[in-house]
Amino acid sequence: MAAMPNLQRILVGMRRGLAYSAVLAAALASGAQRRLLAEALALARELPARLEQPLPAALLALTPPAAPQPVAVETTRAIVDALTAFGAGRPLGICLRRSLLRYYFLRRAGLPVVIHFGARRLGDDIAGHAWLTLAGQPYHEQPEHILIHTRMWSYPSADAPLNSR
Repeated sequence: MAAMPNLQRILVGMRRGLAYSAVLAAALASGAQRRLLAEALALARELPARLEQPLPAALLALTPPAAPQPVAVETTRAIVDALTAFGAGRPLGICLRRSLLRYYFLRRAGLPVVIHFGARRLGDDIAGHAWLTLAGQPYHEQPEHILIHTRMWSYPSADAPLNSR
Protein backbone atom coordinates (compact mmCIF):
# COMPACT_ATOMS: atom_id res chain seq x y z
CA MET A 1 0.00 0.00 0.00
CA ALA A 2 2.12 2.84 -1.29
CA ALA A 3 -0.86 5.17 -1.21
CA MET A 4 -0.72 5.64 2.58
CA PRO A 5 2.87 6.99 2.73
CA ASN A 6 2.06 9.28 -0.21
CA LEU A 7 -1.06 10.53 1.56
CA GLN A 8 0.93 11.10 4.74
CA ARG A 9 3.58 13.01 2.80
CA ILE A 10 0.87 15.18 1.22
CA LEU A 11 -0.72 15.88 4.61
CA VAL A 12 2.64 16.81 6.13
CA GLY A 13 3.26 19.15 3.20
CA MET A 14 -0.15 20.73 3.61
CA ARG A 15 0.42 21.27 7.35
CA ARG A 16 3.78 22.88 6.65
CA GLY A 17 2.26 25.05 3.95
CA LEU A 18 -0.46 26.23 6.32
CA ALA A 19 2.06 26.91 9.08
CA TYR A 20 4.30 28.90 6.70
CA SER A 21 1.28 30.79 5.38
CA ALA A 22 0.32 31.72 8.95
CA VAL A 23 3.86 33.00 9.62
CA LEU A 24 3.78 35.18 6.51
CA ALA A 25 0.25 36.45 7.25
CA ALA A 26 1.32 37.42 10.78
CA ALA A 27 4.39 39.17 9.37
CA LEU A 28 2.18 41.30 7.14
CA ALA A 29 0.29 42.54 10.19
CA SER A 30 3.39 43.92 11.93
CA GLY A 31 5.35 46.87 10.56
CA ALA A 32 8.78 45.59 11.63
CA GLN A 33 8.05 42.05 10.45
CA ARG A 34 6.63 43.34 7.17
CA ARG A 35 9.85 45.32 6.57
CA LEU A 36 11.93 42.22 7.38
CA LEU A 37 9.82 40.15 5.00
CA ALA A 38 10.31 42.68 2.19
CA GLU A 39 14.05 42.86 2.86
CA ALA A 40 14.36 39.06 2.96
CA LEU A 41 12.43 38.74 -0.30
CA ALA A 42 14.70 41.30 -1.97
CA LEU A 43 17.83 39.51 -0.76
CA ALA A 44 16.41 36.13 -1.84
CA ARG A 45 15.94 37.50 -5.35
CA GLU A 46 19.54 38.80 -5.37
CA LEU A 47 21.15 35.56 -4.17
CA PRO A 48 21.74 33.91 -7.56
CA ALA A 49 23.58 37.02 -8.83
CA ARG A 50 25.53 37.38 -5.58
CA LEU A 51 26.76 33.80 -5.97
CA GLU A 52 28.33 34.53 -9.37
CA GLN A 53 31.50 35.49 -7.49
CA PRO A 54 33.68 33.02 -5.57
CA LEU A 55 31.87 31.64 -2.53
CA PRO A 56 34.29 33.10 0.07
CA ALA A 57 33.79 36.59 -1.38
CA ALA A 58 30.02 36.12 -1.58
CA LEU A 59 29.84 35.02 2.06
CA LEU A 60 32.08 37.85 3.19
CA ALA A 61 29.65 40.24 1.51
CA LEU A 62 26.72 38.39 3.14
CA THR A 63 28.18 38.79 6.63
CA PRO A 64 26.64 41.94 8.07
CA PRO A 65 27.72 43.59 11.29
CA ALA A 66 25.57 42.66 14.27
CA ALA A 67 23.06 45.33 15.19
CA PRO A 68 19.98 45.51 17.40
CA GLN A 69 16.98 44.20 15.47
CA PRO A 70 13.31 45.03 15.97
CA VAL A 71 12.23 41.44 15.25
CA ALA A 72 13.05 38.55 17.62
CA VAL A 73 15.55 35.95 16.39
CA GLU A 74 13.03 33.08 16.32
CA THR A 75 10.51 35.22 14.43
CA THR A 76 13.24 36.22 11.97
CA ARG A 77 14.11 32.56 11.38
CA ALA A 78 10.45 31.62 10.97
CA ILE A 79 9.88 34.38 8.38
CA VAL A 80 13.00 33.41 6.43
CA ASP A 81 12.03 29.73 6.52
CA ALA A 82 8.48 30.45 5.34
CA LEU A 83 9.68 32.70 2.55
CA THR A 84 12.21 30.10 1.45
CA ALA A 85 9.65 27.28 1.53
CA PHE A 86 7.54 29.16 -0.99
CA GLY A 87 10.47 29.43 -3.41
CA ALA A 88 11.95 32.88 -2.86
CA GLY A 89 15.44 32.90 -4.30
CA ARG A 90 14.97 30.25 -6.94
CA PRO A 91 16.75 28.70 -8.86
CA LEU A 92 18.98 27.83 -5.89
CA GLY A 93 18.11 24.68 -3.96
CA ILE A 94 15.95 25.15 -0.87
CA CYS A 95 18.65 24.28 1.68
CA LEU A 96 21.11 26.72 0.09
CA ARG A 97 18.53 29.53 -0.12
CA ARG A 98 17.39 28.92 3.45
CA SER A 99 20.92 28.67 4.84
CA LEU A 100 22.14 31.83 3.08
CA LEU A 101 19.12 33.87 4.14
CA ARG A 102 19.24 32.55 7.69
CA TYR A 103 22.99 33.23 7.79
CA TYR A 104 22.57 36.87 6.76
CA PHE A 105 19.61 37.77 8.97
CA LEU A 106 20.69 35.78 12.03
CA ARG A 107 24.24 37.14 11.87
CA ARG A 108 22.79 40.64 11.64
CA ALA A 109 20.73 39.87 14.74
CA GLY A 110 23.96 38.97 16.55
CA LEU A 111 23.71 35.17 16.43
CA PRO A 112 27.18 33.77 15.58
CA VAL A 113 25.93 31.05 13.24
CA VAL A 114 28.30 29.21 10.90
CA ILE A 115 27.24 28.04 7.45
CA HIS A 116 28.41 24.64 6.22
CA PHE A 117 28.46 23.02 2.81
CA GLY A 118 28.58 19.27 2.35
CA ALA A 119 28.14 16.57 -0.24
CA ARG A 120 27.26 12.89 -0.48
CA ARG A 121 27.04 10.24 -3.13
CA LEU A 122 23.59 9.61 -4.48
CA GLY A 123 23.99 6.67 -6.83
CA ASP A 124 26.20 7.90 -9.65
CA ASP A 125 25.51 11.52 -8.74
CA ILE A 126 26.66 13.83 -5.98
CA ALA A 127 24.10 15.67 -3.85
CA GLY A 128 24.90 18.78 -1.87
CA HIS A 129 23.51 20.25 1.31
CA ALA A 130 23.92 23.52 3.21
CA TRP A 131 23.12 24.07 6.89
CA LEU A 132 23.89 26.27 9.89
CA THR A 133 25.32 25.52 13.28
CA LEU A 134 25.27 27.57 16.45
CA ALA A 135 27.92 26.82 19.07
CA GLY A 136 28.84 23.70 17.09
CA GLN A 137 25.30 22.28 17.11
CA PRO A 138 22.89 22.06 14.16
CA TYR A 139 20.65 25.11 14.11
CA HIS A 140 17.04 24.14 13.31
CA GLU A 141 18.20 21.29 11.13
CA GLN A 142 17.31 17.62 11.25
CA PRO A 143 20.52 15.79 12.26
CA GLU A 144 19.89 12.98 9.78
CA HIS A 145 20.15 15.51 6.93
CA ILE A 146 23.60 16.54 8.14
CA LEU A 147 25.00 13.16 9.13
CA ILE A 148 24.69 11.70 5.63
CA HIS A 149 26.83 14.51 4.16
CA THR A 150 30.57 15.01 4.31
CA ARG A 151 31.30 18.58 5.34
CA MET A 152 33.35 20.21 2.60
CA TRP A 153 33.66 23.82 3.73
CA SER A 154 32.42 26.12 6.51
CA TYR A 155 32.19 29.88 6.85
CA PRO A 156 33.41 31.57 8.81
CA SER A 157 36.24 29.23 9.57
CA ALA A 158 38.53 30.00 12.50
CA ASP A 159 40.90 31.87 10.17
CA ALA A 160 38.32 33.54 7.90
CA PRO A 161 38.07 37.32 8.12
CA LEU A 162 34.65 38.67 8.95
CA ASN A 163 33.19 41.69 7.33
CA SER A 164 33.80 44.74 9.49
CA ARG A 165 31.40 47.06 7.71
